[in-house]
Amino acid sequence: MKKLPMIAAIALSAALLGCSKSELHVAMEDMGGSLKAIYQTESLDEMKAQTDAFFVALEKAKSQVVNPEDQATFEEGLKEVEELALQVKAALEAGDAAAAKALFPQLKDVKEEYHDKFGVE
Repeated sequence: MKKLPMIAAIALSAALLGCSKSELHVAMEDMGGSLKAIYQTESLDEMKAQTDAFFVALEKAKSQVVNPEDQATFEEGLKEVEELALQVKAALEAGDAAAAKALFPQLKDVKEEYHDKFGVE
């Protein structure tokens, strides 16, 4: 009888672990959410706040390790995203929301390119 609670606890732990998302997945979702919020809002202050949140998520993503054969490509993709995001940030700091939003097609292209390379949907 004492084994039943332990078995139940192990099964629950395994189920929860299987449902959890990796830190990389969470960081990528956070980056996407921030970019979507930047694009959808008209408030310059909100755009700046979301840009800050984007860079926090980007740093989390950059700290992740992927398969050794993929690491260089992974880092290359994040570097391209970071360079474009820095341009978005600079445009927002200059008060030019239109210029910031004009960079979004390039960000989307980079995202799609690297997601295709890794088979991510």
